[in-house]
Parts: sequence; C-alpha cells; structure tokens
Amino acid sequence: MKKISIVFAILLTLLNASPAYNGVIEFQQKDGSTFKGVLNGDEYFSWVEGKSDGSIIIYNHDSKNYEYAMLKAVNEGLDLFPSGVKVSMENNVSHSSSFFNKSKLYEIWTRKRKKIVEKKK
Repeated sequence: MKKISIVFAILLTLLNASPAYNGVIEFQQKDGSTFKGVLNGDEYFSWVEGKSDGSIIIYNHDSKNYEYAMLKAVNEGLDLFPSGVKVSMENNVSHSSSFFNKSKLYEIWTRKRKKIVEKKK
C-alpha cells in the first residue's frame, strides 16, 4: 500500500506541474528494507534526498533499488545516474561527497526545464 501511495504522489506531482511532496516518505527497496527520504524538484526534474544524511538518491530501473546518485557527463551536460550503491538504513554513511556535487542540481534542472519548454512551443 505504501508503494502505491508513493507512486500516486509522484504521478500527481508530475501531472499537476507542481513542486514535489515535501514531507518525509519511507521508501522500500526490492529486498523489503526501507529508508526515509524527501522528494524534491518539480515537473521538470525531481530526486529524493536522504533524510539521515542529505544524500541525493535516484531509482535504478535495472536493479529495482534506490541508489545514491552520481553525476555523469551526457551530450547536453551533466545528469544524475545510479551509482550502484544501494541506499539502506545500515549503510548510513553520507555518499553525497563521493558521488555527487549538489550545486549541480540547479544546472540539471535548468537544462531539463529549457528542453521541455522548447518542445511545447
């Protein structure tokens, strides 16, 4: 039921073109383990921020787990990619500095927003 609620909240956010839900959410991994995080962003770009350490987290569709995010260069600029390190309550060490520079979030958001706005014209 929690998964359905989370998916529903994310879909509503995207469909309504509004900021992400700003409360703490418990996310569940493929193996049933959980961690707490906060959704951030809007309809152009969104991510999860770990409640315990402030790390940036994204969902890896291949592993079916939430993983710490890392930056990689793509043709248009930088983007977030899964690091391969699964988020868990036991793995409570900040991975933000290892995989990700938070100051780049605005750059990614601006590029994605511009791309979507240009497509609407």
